[in-house]
Amino acid sequence: MSAYPPSSAPGYPPVQNPVYPVQGAQAYSHPQQTQAYPQPPPYMYQPPVQAPPVQSTVVVTQPVVTVNTQTFRDYPVTVTDSNGQQVQTVLQYKAGLLTYLVAALICLFLSEIGLCWLAIIPFFIRELKDVYHITPTDGRVVGIYKRLS
Repeated sequence: MSAYPPSSAPGYPPVQNPVYPVQGAQAYSHPQQTQAYPQPPPYMYQPPVQAPPVQSTVVVTQPVVTVNTQTFRDYPVTVTDSNGQQVQTVLQYKAGLLTYLVAALICLFLSEIGLCWLAIIPFFIRELKDVYHITPTDGRVVGIYKRLS
């Protein structure tokens, strides 16, 4: 005896082949829906919300530094800072054109005998570097003395 009821048993609907539709039966169709796009997961980029513009006025003033028509050399220069005080500039040395030129010449002439590494020596010599004059109160560069322009 089989576990399934016979196809012609009373009380059961007739057996239909699920692959082929029965004639006269209507095909199943989904109801028409408007599909909304799903919200992105929280880890994805969300564009920032624009805040309304705020009216503001920004006034920027620069401190006035007066230089006494002096030329900048290897020594500190007296200048008037933004508070009206006479201060002497602080000197800061940075590698300039002369430093790189001397280093290139050393490397050019000594590379044949394997001593190109000596080209770092000009970067330790203060007299080959450019001099920056800086005010001690503001930290602003007042002038630059370039060894080679």
